[in-house]
Amino acid sequence: MRLRVALALCLACASLLDAHAAEPAPRRVFIAGDSTASAYGPERAPRQGWGMQLQSFLDPKAWSVRNHAQSGRSARSFIEQGWLDGIDRDLQRGDVLLVQFGHNDAKVEDPTRYNEPREAFPAWLMRYVALARERGATPILVTPVARRKFDRGQLLDTHGLYTQSVRDLAARERIALIDLNTRSMDWLRALGDEPSKHFFMHVPEARSPTEAQADDTHLRDAGAVVVACFVVDEWKTIDPALSSSVVRDTDCRAE
Repeated sequence: MRLRVALALCLACASLLDAHAAEPAPRRVFIAGDSTASAYGPERAPRQGWGMQLQSFLDPKAWSVRNHAQSGRSARSFIEQGWLDGIDRDLQRGDVLLVQFGHNDAKVEDPTRYNEPREAFPAWLMRYVALARERGATPILVTPVARRKFDRGQLLDTHGLYTQSVRDLAARERIALIDLNTRSMDWLRALGDEPSKHFFMHVPEARSPTEAQADDTHLRDAGAVVVACFVVDEWKTIDPALSSSVVRDTDCRAE
């Protein structure tokens, strides 16, 4: 009798192990980008890049976020400084690669980062696209998130030619596009100058005295949630099947 019970328990355990082994590994989404997407340690709180909040919208059993974004990088310097190498090592068929640059590419005073918007910038972006396509992954270009820059109540478009360059490249090369610049500009206009400060690094309570107190480029925690929501919502338009793996509302209300 004891032998039969032991055998039954062994069979049950084996079945559970087989079922667990049969579960597919989560798909992976990689992020190549700049400081508006990158991760920060607790000492920089409440500063966050939108890439830090992306996983909170995705079922971890279905998707795993690999955030390789780095502060201060342009499409060019991200590659030349070796930050693409980690993605190159791991990227494989079925993965998704989100590529968001433009903030630092416009810094004409820095030749290590500057990219002329009509030719050099799209040429560097194509390096990411080519890598993804070579590996059987899906590249998605992401226009840069808007700066919170108002002049007499009017929101200014600070990324102009770079945003349009990404749009033109996506159309020309038939690359999926998340127009985060348009989505975030519409959001900022709707909020207005003063209310929108709550979502950027206008933080008198910052822990470090060296932390910028009136930063209109970088997001704080609340802003990172909203912008990550925009990314997921637009991604669902590209791939409707993603909806089944989304675990938070994507109405993206700025509450």
